[in-house]
Amino acid sequence: MFFSSRSLASNGSALSIEHQYIMQTINNIIQQIVKDQIPLTPQAHNELLENNRTLYAALLNVPGLTDTDAMEIIVRLLAITDHQGKAVEMVNKQMEDRLITNILPNINPNAVWEGFDQLVKQKINNQRTANWIKRYILESPQLLKWAVAFRNKLAKYLRHAMGKHTTQNCIHFIQKETIEGHQQDYLYKNLYKYEGAYSKNQLAEIFQFIFKQKITYTLPEFIAYGQAKTDLKAAKGLPYQVIKGLSRTYHPKTKKVKLKRWSKKFGSKREITVGKELEATNQMGLAGRIRNFYLTGIEPNLLARIEQEAALIPMWNDRVAIVLDCSDSMKGFGARAYNSIAIGTAITEVFKRKTREVKLIRVGNEVDLQETILTGNLALPKTQGASCIAQGVLEALDFEPEVILIISDGYENVEQGDTAQILAGVKQLNLSTKMIHIMPAFTRRESAENRLILGDDEALIVETGEKGMMSLWLHIQFILHPDKVSELLAESLKPILN
Repeated sequence: MFFSSRSLASNGSALSIEHQYIMQTINNIIQQIVKDQIPLTPQAHNELLENNRTLYAALLNVPGLTDTDAMEIIVRLLAITDHQGKAVEMVNKQMEDRLITNILPNINPNAVWEGFDQLVKQKINNQRTANWIKRYILESPQLLKWAVAFRNKLAKYLRHAMGKHTTQNCIHFIQKETIEGHQQDYLYKNLYKYEGAYSKNQLAEIFQFIFKQKITYTLPEFIAYGQAKTDLKAAKGLPYQVIKGLSRTYHPKTKKVKLKRWSKKFGSKREITVGKELEATNQMGLAGRIRNFYLTGIEPNLLARIEQEAALIPMWNDRVAIVLDCSDSMKGFGARAYNSIAIGTAITEVFKRKTREVKLIRVGNEVDLQETILTGNLALPKTQGASCIAQGVLEALDFEPEVILIISDGYENVEQGDTAQILAGVKQLNLSTKMIHIMPAFTRRESAENRLILGDDEALIVETGEKGMMSLWLHIQFILHPDKVSELLAESLKPILN
Protein backbone atom coordinates (compact mmCIF):
# COMPACT_ATOMS: atom_id res chain seq x y z
CA MET A 1 0.00 0.00 0.00
CA PHE A 2 0.98 3.63 -0.48
CA PHE A 3 1.41 4.25 3.26
CA SER A 4 2.95 0.88 4.24
CA SER A 5 6.47 2.31 4.57
CA ARG A 6 5.52 4.72 7.35
CA SER A 7 7.34 3.77 10.58
CA LEU A 8 5.07 4.11 13.60
CA ALA A 9 5.30 3.07 17.24
CA SER A 10 2.52 0.52 17.55
CA ASN A 11 -0.09 -1.19 15.41
CA GLY A 12 -2.96 0.69 17.04
CA SER A 13 -1.38 4.12 16.77
CA ALA A 14 -0.08 3.24 13.31
CA LEU A 15 -3.57 2.53 12.04
CA SER A 16 -4.93 5.68 13.67
CA ILE A 17 -2.22 8.00 12.36
CA GLU A 18 -2.30 6.33 8.95
CA HIS A 19 -6.08 6.78 8.78
CA GLN A 20 -5.80 10.45 9.75
CA TYR A 21 -3.10 10.96 7.15
CA ILE A 22 -5.22 9.32 4.47
CA MET A 23 -8.26 11.42 5.39
CA GLN A 24 -6.20 14.61 5.35
CA THR A 25 -4.77 13.67 1.95
CA ILE A 26 -8.29 13.07 0.61
CA ASN A 27 -9.51 16.38 2.09
CA ASN A 28 -6.67 18.31 0.47
CA ILE A 29 -7.23 16.73 -2.93
CA ILE A 30 -10.98 17.38 -2.90
CA GLN A 31 -10.55 20.97 -1.74
CA GLN A 32 -8.14 21.57 -4.61
CA ILE A 33 -10.70 20.21 -7.06
CA VAL A 34 -13.52 22.37 -5.69
CA LYS A 35 -11.70 25.62 -4.96
CA ASP A 36 -8.91 25.71 -7.50
CA GLN A 37 -10.35 23.51 -10.27
CA ILE A 38 -7.03 21.61 -10.30
CA PRO A 39 -7.10 18.32 -12.26
CA LEU A 40 -6.09 15.18 -10.42
CA THR A 41 -2.61 13.86 -11.03
CA PRO A 42 -2.07 10.18 -11.91
CA GLN A 43 -0.49 9.77 -8.47
CA ALA A 44 -3.57 11.23 -6.77
CA HIS A 45 -5.81 8.84 -8.73
CA ASN A 46 -3.68 5.89 -7.64
CA GLU A 47 -3.47 6.90 -3.99
CA LEU A 48 -7.19 7.52 -3.60
CA LEU A 49 -8.22 4.34 -5.40
CA GLU A 50 -5.78 2.18 -3.47
CA ASN A 51 -6.57 3.53 -0.02
CA ASN A 52 -10.31 4.22 -0.16
CA ARG A 53 -12.09 2.96 -3.27
CA THR A 54 -15.49 4.06 -1.95
CA LEU A 55 -14.49 7.69 -1.49
CA TYR A 56 -12.62 7.56 -4.78
CA ALA A 57 -15.84 6.55 -6.53
CA ALA A 58 -17.72 9.27 -4.62
CA LEU A 59 -15.46 11.86 -6.27
CA LEU A 60 -17.85 11.57 -9.23
CA ASN A 61 -20.25 13.67 -7.13
CA VAL A 62 -17.71 16.42 -6.48
CA PRO A 63 -18.36 19.84 -8.07
CA GLY A 64 -15.52 21.13 -10.19
CA LEU A 65 -14.36 17.68 -11.29
CA THR A 66 -13.21 17.90 -14.90
CA ASP A 67 -14.71 15.61 -17.53
CA THR A 68 -11.28 14.08 -18.09
CA ASP A 69 -10.89 13.25 -14.38
CA ALA A 70 -14.45 11.92 -14.17
CA MET A 71 -13.79 9.57 -17.08
CA GLU A 72 -10.42 8.56 -15.63
CA ILE A 73 -12.19 7.55 -12.40
CA ILE A 74 -14.80 5.55 -14.33
CA VAL A 75 -12.13 3.78 -16.39
CA ARG A 76 -10.20 2.78 -13.27
CA LEU A 77 -13.33 1.57 -11.47
CA LEU A 78 -14.22 -0.61 -14.45
CA ALA A 79 -10.71 -1.86 -15.11
CA ILE A 80 -9.65 -2.70 -11.54
CA THR A 81 -11.83 -5.49 -10.18
CA ASP A 82 -10.14 -6.01 -6.81
CA HIS A 83 -9.34 -3.80 -3.84
CA GLN A 84 -6.54 -4.49 -1.36
CA GLY A 85 -6.27 -8.12 -2.45
CA LYS A 86 -9.99 -8.91 -2.44
CA ALA A 87 -12.58 -8.90 -5.19
CA VAL A 88 -14.82 -5.82 -5.11
CA GLU A 89 -18.11 -6.80 -3.46
CA MET A 90 -21.35 -6.69 -5.42
CA VAL A 91 -22.85 -3.95 -3.22
CA ASN A 92 -19.85 -1.74 -4.00
CA LYS A 93 -20.15 -2.42 -7.72
CA GLN A 94 -23.83 -1.50 -7.60
CA MET A 95 -23.02 1.74 -5.80
CA GLU A 96 -20.36 2.57 -8.36
CA ASP A 97 -22.71 1.75 -11.23
CA ARG A 98 -25.32 4.16 -9.85
CA LEU A 99 -22.71 6.90 -9.63
CA ILE A 100 -21.62 6.17 -13.20
CA THR A 101 -25.26 6.21 -14.36
CA ASN A 102 -25.71 9.69 -12.88
CA ILE A 103 -22.53 11.24 -14.27
CA LEU A 104 -21.63 9.50 -17.56
CA PRO A 105 -24.36 11.11 -19.73
CA ASN A 106 -23.14 14.56 -18.61
CA ILE A 107 -19.50 14.02 -19.59
CA ASN A 108 -18.38 15.49 -22.91
CA PRO A 109 -18.31 12.54 -25.34
CA ASN A 110 -14.80 13.47 -26.45
CA ALA A 111 -13.62 12.66 -22.91
CA VAL A 112 -15.66 9.44 -22.98
CA TRP A 113 -14.06 8.41 -26.28
CA GLU A 114 -10.62 8.97 -24.72
CA GLY A 115 -11.59 6.73 -21.82
CA PHE A 116 -12.88 4.03 -24.15
CA ASP A 117 -9.63 4.27 -26.11
CA GLN A 118 -7.76 3.46 -22.89
CA LEU A 119 -9.93 0.40 -22.30
CA VAL A 120 -9.40 -0.83 -25.87
CA LYS A 121 -5.66 -0.18 -25.78
CA GLN A 122 -5.27 -2.00 -22.46
CA LYS A 123 -7.55 -4.82 -23.70
CA ILE A 124 -9.87 -4.43 -20.73
CA ASN A 125 -13.07 -6.19 -21.65
CA ASN A 126 -14.65 -7.69 -18.54
CA GLN A 127 -18.42 -8.09 -18.59
CA ARG A 128 -19.06 -4.90 -16.64
CA THR A 129 -16.88 -2.81 -18.94
CA ALA A 130 -18.41 -4.30 -22.08
CA ASN A 131 -21.91 -3.60 -20.78
CA TRP A 132 -21.14 0.06 -20.06
CA ILE A 133 -19.64 0.64 -23.49
CA LYS A 134 -22.70 -0.88 -25.19
CA ARG A 135 -25.14 1.00 -22.96
CA TYR A 136 -23.45 4.35 -23.49
CA ILE A 137 -23.39 4.02 -27.28
CA LEU A 138 -26.53 2.07 -28.15
CA GLU A 139 -28.89 3.75 -25.69
CA SER A 140 -27.80 7.30 -26.55
CA PRO A 141 -30.40 9.59 -28.18
CA GLN A 142 -27.46 10.88 -30.28
CA LEU A 143 -26.62 7.44 -31.69
CA LEU A 144 -27.80 8.28 -35.22
CA LYS A 145 -25.66 11.44 -35.38
CA TRP A 146 -22.72 9.63 -33.87
CA ALA A 147 -23.03 6.84 -36.44
CA VAL A 148 -22.74 9.36 -39.28
CA ALA A 149 -19.94 11.37 -37.68
CA PHE A 150 -17.93 8.72 -35.81
CA ARG A 151 -18.65 5.49 -37.69
CA ASN A 152 -15.15 3.98 -37.39
CA LYS A 153 -14.81 5.01 -33.76
CA LEU A 154 -18.12 3.40 -32.77
CA ALA A 155 -17.25 0.25 -34.72
CA LYS A 156 -13.98 -0.06 -32.80
CA TYR A 157 -15.66 0.33 -29.40
CA LEU A 158 -18.60 -1.97 -30.13
CA ARG A 159 -16.35 -4.65 -31.61
CA HIS A 160 -14.20 -4.45 -28.46
CA ALA A 161 -17.22 -4.72 -26.18
CA MET A 162 -19.07 -7.42 -28.10
CA GLY A 163 -16.14 -9.37 -29.50
CA LYS A 164 -15.56 -10.04 -33.21
CA HIS A 165 -17.48 -13.32 -33.20
CA THR A 166 -20.61 -11.85 -31.56
CA THR A 167 -20.47 -8.77 -33.79
CA GLN A 168 -20.41 -10.90 -36.95
CA ASN A 169 -23.21 -13.14 -35.69
CA CYS A 170 -25.43 -10.12 -34.98
CA ILE A 171 -24.81 -8.72 -38.46
CA HIS A 172 -25.52 -12.13 -40.02
CA PHE A 173 -28.77 -12.70 -38.07
CA ILE A 174 -30.05 -9.17 -38.77
CA GLN A 175 -29.67 -9.66 -42.50
CA LYS A 176 -31.60 -12.96 -42.62
CA GLU A 177 -35.08 -12.85 -44.11
CA THR A 178 -36.35 -15.32 -41.52
CA ILE A 179 -34.82 -15.16 -38.06
CA GLU A 180 -35.25 -18.28 -35.93
CA GLY A 181 -36.22 -18.16 -32.27
CA HIS A 182 -32.79 -18.79 -30.80
CA GLN A 183 -31.35 -16.19 -33.17
CA GLN A 184 -33.90 -13.64 -31.95
CA ASP A 185 -32.85 -14.41 -28.40
CA TYR A 186 -29.23 -13.97 -29.39
CA LEU A 187 -29.92 -10.57 -30.97
CA TYR A 188 -31.90 -9.44 -27.94
CA LYS A 189 -29.17 -10.48 -25.51
CA ASN A 190 -26.37 -8.79 -27.42
CA LEU A 191 -28.06 -5.88 -29.18
CA TYR A 192 -31.79 -5.25 -28.86
CA LYS A 193 -31.90 -5.14 -25.07
CA TYR A 194 -30.09 -1.80 -25.39
CA GLU A 195 -32.99 -0.38 -27.37
CA GLY A 196 -33.36 3.21 -26.12
CA ALA A 197 -34.26 6.23 -28.22
CA TYR A 198 -34.56 4.13 -31.37
CA SER A 199 -36.82 1.25 -32.33
CA LYS A 200 -35.49 -2.26 -32.85
CA ASN A 201 -35.55 -1.84 -36.64
CA GLN A 202 -33.78 1.51 -36.44
CA LEU A 203 -31.17 0.07 -34.08
CA ALA A 204 -30.55 -2.79 -36.52
CA GLU A 205 -30.13 -0.33 -39.40
CA ILE A 206 -27.74 1.89 -37.41
CA PHE A 207 -25.74 -1.17 -36.35
CA GLN A 208 -25.33 -2.27 -39.95
CA PHE A 209 -24.34 1.23 -41.06
CA ILE A 210 -21.66 1.41 -38.34
CA PHE A 211 -20.14 -1.81 -39.62
CA LYS A 212 -20.43 -0.71 -43.29
CA GLN A 213 -22.92 -3.33 -44.46
CA LYS A 214 -24.35 -2.63 -47.91
CA ILE A 215 -28.10 -2.44 -47.44
CA THR A 216 -30.89 -0.12 -48.54
CA TYR A 217 -31.14 2.49 -45.80
CA THR A 218 -34.33 4.23 -44.72
CA LEU A 219 -33.09 6.76 -42.17
CA PRO A 220 -32.71 10.23 -43.77
CA GLU A 221 -29.16 10.81 -42.49
CA PHE A 222 -27.94 7.55 -44.03
CA ILE A 223 -29.71 8.26 -47.33
CA ALA A 224 -28.10 11.72 -47.47
CA TYR A 225 -24.71 10.20 -46.62
CA GLY A 226 -24.99 7.66 -49.45
CA GLN A 227 -26.27 10.11 -52.06
CA ALA A 228 -23.56 12.65 -51.19
CA LYS A 229 -20.94 10.27 -52.58
CA THR A 230 -22.19 11.14 -56.08
CA ASP A 231 -23.86 14.51 -55.43
CA LEU A 232 -22.41 16.55 -52.57
CA LYS A 233 -25.47 18.80 -52.45
CA ALA A 234 -27.45 15.79 -51.26
CA ALA A 235 -25.57 16.05 -47.93
CA LYS A 236 -27.95 18.75 -46.70
CA GLY A 237 -28.50 18.37 -42.97
CA LEU A 238 -25.27 16.52 -42.25
CA PRO A 239 -22.65 18.17 -40.00
CA TYR A 240 -20.01 20.26 -41.76
CA GLN A 241 -17.20 17.95 -40.66
CA VAL A 242 -18.97 14.99 -42.25
CA ILE A 243 -19.58 16.92 -45.48
CA LYS A 244 -15.93 17.93 -45.46
CA GLY A 245 -14.87 14.29 -45.12
CA LEU A 246 -17.18 13.19 -47.94
CA SER A 247 -15.78 15.96 -50.12
CA ARG A 248 -12.19 14.91 -49.55
CA THR A 249 -12.95 11.27 -50.36
CA TYR A 250 -15.43 11.51 -53.23
CA HIS A 251 -15.15 15.10 -54.49
CA PRO A 252 -11.48 16.07 -54.05
CA LYS A 253 -11.68 18.89 -56.62
CA THR A 254 -14.32 20.79 -54.63
CA LYS A 255 -12.82 24.03 -53.36
CA LYS A 256 -12.97 24.73 -49.65
CA VAL A 257 -14.62 28.14 -50.19
CA LYS A 258 -17.37 26.53 -52.25
CA LEU A 259 -17.81 23.77 -49.68
CA LYS A 260 -18.23 26.30 -46.87
CA ARG A 261 -20.75 28.25 -48.96
CA TRP A 262 -22.79 25.11 -49.59
CA SER A 263 -22.64 24.08 -45.95
CA LYS A 264 -23.81 27.50 -44.83
CA LYS A 265 -26.68 27.33 -47.30
CA PHE A 266 -27.53 23.81 -46.06
CA GLY A 267 -27.60 25.11 -42.49
CA SER A 268 -24.97 22.56 -41.47
CA LYS A 269 -23.30 23.12 -38.12
CA ARG A 270 -19.54 23.47 -38.14
CA GLU A 271 -19.26 21.22 -35.09
CA ILE A 272 -20.88 17.85 -34.65
CA THR A 273 -23.60 17.81 -32.03
CA VAL A 274 -22.62 15.25 -29.43
CA GLY A 275 -23.96 14.09 -26.12
CA LYS A 276 -26.93 15.90 -24.64
CA GLU A 277 -26.43 19.34 -26.17
CA LEU A 278 -23.57 19.78 -23.74
CA GLU A 279 -22.85 23.17 -22.22
CA ALA A 280 -26.47 24.17 -22.79
CA THR A 281 -29.31 23.26 -20.48
CA ASN A 282 -29.14 19.48 -20.27
CA GLN A 283 -32.67 18.71 -21.42
CA MET A 284 -32.49 15.30 -19.78
CA GLY A 285 -31.76 16.83 -16.37
CA LEU A 286 -34.24 18.43 -14.01
CA ALA A 287 -33.30 22.04 -14.85
CA GLY A 288 -33.58 21.23 -18.56
CA ARG A 289 -37.00 19.66 -18.11
CA ILE A 290 -38.26 22.68 -16.16
CA ARG A 291 -36.86 24.96 -18.85
CA ASN A 292 -38.65 22.89 -21.49
CA PHE A 293 -41.93 23.42 -19.65
CA TYR A 294 -41.35 27.18 -19.59
CA LEU A 295 -40.66 27.09 -23.34
CA THR A 296 -43.39 24.70 -24.50
CA GLY A 297 -45.89 24.32 -21.66
CA ILE A 298 -45.46 20.54 -22.00
CA GLU A 299 -43.34 18.35 -19.76
CA PRO A 300 -45.01 15.16 -18.48
CA ASN A 301 -44.27 13.83 -15.00
CA LEU A 302 -42.31 16.92 -13.95
CA LEU A 303 -43.37 16.58 -10.33
CA ALA A 304 -42.23 12.94 -10.26
CA ARG A 305 -38.89 13.99 -11.78
CA ILE A 306 -38.40 16.50 -8.96
CA GLU A 307 -39.11 13.80 -6.38
CA GLN A 308 -36.60 11.49 -8.08
CA GLU A 309 -33.90 14.17 -7.99
CA ALA A 310 -34.63 14.93 -4.34
CA ALA A 311 -34.25 11.24 -3.48
CA LEU A 312 -30.64 11.35 -4.72
CA ILE A 313 -29.37 13.80 -2.09
CA PRO A 314 -29.08 13.46 1.72
CA MET A 315 -31.20 15.42 4.17
CA TRP A 316 -29.87 18.87 5.05
CA ASN A 317 -30.35 19.34 8.77
CA ASP A 318 -30.30 23.16 8.81
CA ARG A 319 -32.71 26.06 8.92
CA VAL A 320 -32.36 27.53 5.42
CA ALA A 321 -33.78 30.61 3.71
CA ILE A 322 -33.79 30.71 -0.08
CA VAL A 323 -33.98 34.09 -1.84
CA LEU A 324 -34.99 33.35 -5.44
CA ASP A 325 -34.59 36.14 -7.98
CA CYS A 326 -37.65 36.10 -10.25
CA SER A 327 -36.93 39.35 -12.09
CA ASP A 328 -37.04 39.83 -15.87
CA SER A 329 -33.30 39.25 -16.23
CA MET A 330 -33.75 35.71 -14.91
CA LYS A 331 -35.91 34.96 -17.94
CA GLY A 332 -33.13 35.56 -20.44
CA PHE A 333 -33.66 35.54 -24.18
CA GLY A 334 -32.77 33.66 -27.33
CA ALA A 335 -30.87 30.41 -26.75
CA ARG A 336 -30.65 31.28 -23.04
CA ALA A 337 -34.39 31.82 -22.58
CA TYR A 338 -35.63 30.61 -19.18
CA ASN A 339 -32.30 28.98 -18.36
CA SER A 340 -31.62 30.92 -15.16
CA ILE A 341 -35.13 30.71 -13.71
CA ALA A 342 -35.30 26.99 -14.56
CA ILE A 343 -32.08 26.32 -12.64
CA GLY A 344 -33.30 28.43 -9.72
CA THR A 345 -36.64 26.63 -9.64
CA ALA A 346 -34.98 23.20 -9.79
CA ILE A 347 -32.81 24.11 -6.80
CA THR A 348 -35.68 25.46 -4.70
CA GLU A 349 -38.05 22.58 -5.45
CA VAL A 350 -35.45 19.92 -4.55
CA PHE A 351 -34.10 21.67 -1.44
CA LYS A 352 -37.63 22.35 -0.16
CA ARG A 353 -38.04 18.59 0.03
CA LYS A 354 -34.66 17.75 1.61
CA THR A 355 -34.09 20.52 4.18
CA ARG A 356 -35.14 20.44 7.85
CA GLU A 357 -36.70 23.94 7.74
CA VAL A 358 -36.86 26.14 4.68
CA LYS A 359 -38.37 29.51 3.81
CA LEU A 360 -38.66 30.49 0.14
CA ILE A 361 -38.63 34.21 -0.67
CA ARG A 362 -39.33 35.14 -4.28
CA VAL A 363 -37.94 38.52 -5.26
CA GLY A 364 -39.42 40.62 -8.05
CA ASN A 365 -41.17 43.95 -8.34
CA GLU A 366 -44.03 45.91 -9.89
CA VAL A 367 -46.42 42.95 -10.17
CA ASP A 368 -47.89 40.23 -8.01
CA LEU A 369 -45.01 38.09 -6.77
CA GLN A 370 -47.24 35.04 -6.41
CA GLU A 371 -48.15 34.87 -10.10
CA THR A 372 -47.20 31.39 -11.27
CA ILE A 373 -47.38 28.91 -14.11
CA LEU A 374 -49.15 25.72 -13.10
CA THR A 375 -48.18 22.20 -14.16
CA GLY A 376 -50.11 19.50 -12.36
CA ASN A 377 -49.72 20.22 -8.65
CA LEU A 378 -46.54 22.24 -9.21
CA ALA A 379 -46.40 26.04 -9.34
CA LEU A 380 -43.48 27.56 -11.25
CA PRO A 381 -42.77 31.28 -10.78
CA LYS A 382 -43.07 33.74 -13.62
CA THR A 383 -40.21 36.14 -14.25
CA GLN A 384 -41.31 39.74 -13.92
CA GLY A 385 -40.18 43.22 -13.09
CA ALA A 386 -36.92 44.28 -11.48
CA SER A 387 -34.86 42.58 -8.80
CA CYS A 388 -34.58 43.86 -5.26
CA ILE A 389 -32.34 41.31 -3.62
CA ALA A 390 -31.74 43.50 -0.54
CA GLN A 391 -35.40 43.32 0.40
CA GLY A 392 -35.33 39.53 0.11
CA VAL A 393 -32.19 39.25 2.27
CA LEU A 394 -33.80 41.34 5.02
CA GLU A 395 -36.89 39.12 4.96
CA ALA A 396 -34.65 36.05 5.08
CA LEU A 397 -32.82 37.37 8.16
CA ASP A 398 -36.17 37.70 9.96
CA PHE A 399 -36.50 33.92 9.57
CA GLU A 400 -33.28 33.56 11.63
CA PRO A 401 -31.78 30.89 9.38
CA GLU A 402 -28.40 29.25 9.71
CA VAL A 403 -27.86 29.60 5.96
CA ILE A 404 -29.22 31.95 3.28
CA LEU A 405 -29.04 30.83 -0.35
CA ILE A 406 -29.33 33.75 -2.77
CA ILE A 407 -30.18 32.43 -6.25
CA SER A 408 -29.67 35.29 -8.68
CA ASP A 409 -28.03 35.97 -12.03
CA GLY A 410 -26.16 38.89 -10.41
CA TYR A 411 -27.97 41.69 -12.21
CA GLU A 412 -29.40 43.81 -9.40
CA ASN A 413 -31.32 46.63 -11.03
CA VAL A 414 -33.15 48.23 -8.11
CA GLU A 415 -31.08 50.47 -5.85
CA GLN A 416 -27.83 48.87 -6.92
CA GLY A 417 -25.42 48.32 -4.06
CA ASP A 418 -28.12 47.93 -1.39
CA THR A 419 -27.53 44.20 -1.11
CA ALA A 420 -23.77 44.65 -0.75
CA GLN A 421 -24.35 47.16 2.06
CA ILE A 422 -26.70 44.80 3.86
CA LEU A 423 -24.24 41.93 3.58
CA ALA A 424 -21.46 44.14 4.91
CA GLY A 425 -23.72 45.10 7.82
CA VAL A 426 -24.41 41.45 8.59
CA LYS A 427 -20.65 40.82 8.80
CA GLN A 428 -20.16 43.74 11.17
CA LEU A 429 -22.87 42.40 13.45
CA ASN A 430 -20.96 39.09 13.57
CA LEU A 431 -24.12 37.13 12.84
CA SER A 432 -23.50 33.41 12.37
CA THR A 433 -25.74 33.27 9.30
CA LYS A 434 -23.79 32.07 6.26
CA MET A 435 -24.79 33.55 2.89
CA ILE A 436 -24.10 31.66 -0.33
CA HIS A 437 -24.72 33.16 -3.76
CA ILE A 438 -25.77 30.61 -6.40
CA MET A 439 -25.41 32.19 -9.84
CA PRO A 440 -27.26 30.35 -12.64
CA ALA A 441 -25.18 30.06 -15.80
CA PHE A 442 -25.74 28.79 -19.32
CA THR A 443 -22.38 27.05 -19.70
CA ARG A 444 -19.55 25.96 -17.44
CA ARG A 445 -17.27 28.43 -19.19
CA GLU A 446 -19.51 31.36 -18.32
CA SER A 447 -17.80 33.99 -16.23
CA ALA A 448 -19.12 35.93 -13.24
CA GLU A 449 -17.51 39.11 -14.60
CA ASN A 450 -19.75 42.18 -14.85
CA ARG A 451 -22.17 40.62 -12.41
CA LEU A 452 -22.75 41.48 -8.79
CA ILE A 453 -21.34 38.84 -6.46
CA LEU A 454 -23.66 38.80 -3.47
CA GLY A 455 -21.25 37.93 -0.70
CA ASP A 456 -17.71 36.55 -0.46
CA ASP A 457 -15.98 35.13 -3.54
CA GLU A 458 -15.45 31.80 -1.77
CA ALA A 459 -19.21 31.60 -1.16
CA LEU A 460 -20.09 31.99 -4.85
CA ILE A 461 -21.31 28.96 -6.81
CA VAL A 462 -21.76 29.20 -10.58
CA GLU A 463 -24.38 26.56 -11.35
CA THR A 464 -25.42 25.24 -14.79
CA GLY A 465 -27.76 22.50 -13.58
CA GLU A 466 -25.95 19.95 -15.75
CA LYS A 467 -24.78 17.58 -13.04
CA GLY A 468 -27.90 17.52 -10.91
CA MET A 469 -28.48 18.66 -7.37
CA MET A 470 -26.03 16.29 -5.66
CA SER A 471 -23.04 18.21 -6.95
CA LEU A 472 -24.59 21.48 -5.76
CA TRP A 473 -25.50 20.01 -2.36
CA LEU A 474 -21.89 18.93 -1.88
CA HIS A 475 -20.55 22.31 -2.97
CA ILE A 476 -22.73 24.07 -0.41
CA GLN A 477 -21.75 21.66 2.35
CA PHE A 478 -18.04 22.04 1.51
CA ILE A 479 -18.42 25.83 1.93
CA LEU A 480 -20.21 25.40 5.25
CA HIS A 481 -17.94 22.65 6.61
CA PRO A 482 -14.52 22.86 4.91
CA ASP A 483 -12.94 20.66 7.59
CA LYS A 484 -15.34 17.75 6.96
CA VAL A 485 -14.89 17.17 3.26
CA SER A 486 -14.30 13.41 3.37
CA GLU A 487 -17.20 12.87 5.83
CA LEU A 488 -19.54 14.84 3.56
CA LEU A 489 -18.37 12.88 0.55
CA ALA A 490 -19.17 9.64 2.38
CA GLU A 491 -22.58 11.04 3.37
CA SER A 492 -23.35 11.79 -0.27
CA LEU A 493 -23.38 8.05 -0.90
CA LYS A 494 -26.13 7.26 1.63
CA PRO A 495 -29.08 7.82 -0.74
CA ILE A 496 -27.43 5.51 -3.27
CA LEU A 497 -26.74 2.78 -0.71
CA ASN A 498 -30.24 2.88 0.81
